[in-house]
Amino acid sequence: MRSGPSETSGSTAAHTEYRGVAIGTSTADGNAAVEVATSEGRAREVVLFVFVLLCAFFPFVLALVVWLVHVLVGRTLKPVEEIRSEVSQISTTDLSARITVSESGDEIAALADTMNSMLDRLEDSYSRQLQFVGDASHELRSPLVTLVGIVDLAIKTGQPIDVATADQILKPEVTRLRDLITDLLLLASADERGLRLTTVDVDLDDLVDEEVRRSELSHDISIEATIVPTRMVGDPQRLSSMIRNILDNAIRYSSERVSVRMSVDDARRTVRVEVSDDGPGIADDAKDHVFDRFVRLDPERDRRGGGTGLGLAIVSVIVRAHHGNVRALDSEFGGTTIRIELPLDVAD
Repeated sequence: MRSGPSETSGSTAAHTEYRGVAIGTSTADGNAAVEVATSEGRAREVVLFVFVLLCAFFPFVLALVVWLVHVLVGRTLKPVEEIRSEVSQISTTDLSARITVSESGDEIAALADTMNSMLDRLEDSYSRQLQFVGDASHELRSPLVTLVGIVDLAIKTGQPIDVATADQILKPEVTRLRDLITDLLLLASADERGLRLTTVDVDLDDLVDEEVRRSELSHDISIEATIVPTRMVGDPQRLSSMIRNILDNAIRYSSERVSVRMSVDDARRTVRVEVSDDGPGIADDAKDHVFDRFVRLDPERDRRGGGTGLGLAIVSVIVRAHHGNVRALDSEFGGTTIRIELPLDVAD
């Protein structure tokens, strides 16, 4: 019969402590046991030595580890600190400075490159904002100067403002001032939270026909119109404003010919509206900027006919809100064609 090992401890007559292991086994001559024992004194000395060694050197080892971690982390984060320092020196009124990008190609370099891209966008946005404010101030100042001049003249001369002056000067300037403020408020609202639409089923052909008739009456012009029945989802008020601005722009710069064409692509579920004029046209390199605010592309197209310089910018905002696209092209008459494509089904 074989038995497992058993641990025993004890002491001799000289009070020497020991620890041993006894293993029982069966042999041909009978049962036997093998016992191995060792003094506990040596083991305790080793344990005590190790304990003292740990107590003595652990603080130094810990301090060394902390120092090494501090040095390594400091070296790792040094590029980040340099980026932070460079960013903190960039002025809110001067966004031309850029962060130094290392040639390491690591994540820190990618971070610096990303921040430079962000600064590019911020600088562009800030420049556009400054230009917009300056242009808006100039446009608002012009009619106000006219109004104040006429009022001052009436006060100095003691003569009332006659009907002809009110009709030919005051009314157009006040109307232009009103339209400009309305356009500025619409664009500011669109910039802040996006243009809000009240979408319903709309007969776009009816809106186009109505605006064509209005333009013909108000401008004493005959417009060539090709209108097809078109049912879509959109905001009728915004769509009417879009069409009105395009027509006003075309009439303002045309010599004598303006046309409107509508077509529907059933496969793509889109409608196309094109308004063309025979005016001076737009240079190819300026077509992408025609929808900017207060853009002045050519002296021939400079605020002629009382425009605010915001009409096509508003058109672009309305088209984007309806998930469409708008482009400026050369017209077959030698002038400009504004082409709009809108989805028929959804305009959220």
